[in-house]
Amino acid sequence: GKNVHVSTCLLLNLNRLGTAIKEDFGKIALLYGYSIIAQIDTGIISENNSDIVINVMGCSKKQIDIVTDSAYEMKSASTLNGKYPREILWDNYSLIVNDNEYKSDRWGNILEGEDRLPLVCPDGKDYIEFKIMKYKGFFTNKKLNRDIDDEEVFIESSVGLCNPTRVKLQNGVGIFRLYTFSYKGFVKVKLGRKWYSVWNDYSFNFA
Repeated sequence: GKNVHVSTCLLLNLNRLGTAIKEDFGKIALLYGYSIIAQIDTGIISENNSDIVINVMGCSKKQIDIVTDSAYEMKSASTLNGKYPREILWDNYSLIVNDNEYKSDRWGNILEGEDRLPLVCPDGKDYIEFKIMKYKGFFTNKKLNRDIDDEEVFIESSVGLCNPTRVKLQNGVGIFRLYTFSYKGFVKVKLGRKWYSVWNDYSFNFA
């Protein structure tokens, strides 16, 4: 609803436990008139790192005065190229198996790697081992291997059993096993973080 704010800028809370609430911009503009509307999206924040994007709507740059002791850059909305600010902040996870690295977005589109190549359990083993690699938002070329890149990654598989189903990264790297129980065919493997709606969706062919 419309709340009173002692501020020249109106902050809208469109986030609940990390999951975005969809709201039409036209409706927001009609409700709040010519108020300055700002949305703040955050990534990892620590003593030495602050990943923040402030999306300002309904005003021009000359109405914005930022005082900060940190580096920042102002961009127009067009520089996002259709991506939502969260897609730049929220990190992504690739999977490495059999020395091949795979990158996939949250819709299951393969960005890198051939997902139709058959995966086979090594001789004498009843599981396939996967290695997780953490990347800066939307798979930039920057791998994240800082001390603060130690969050838990949740794992879901449509077939078999993952051991474990939560992997705590160490400097942006984690390892888990997927027990196939002799299943052959296509399998969905999804990686994500608790409270976040963005997951990396992978499809593999078990042979």
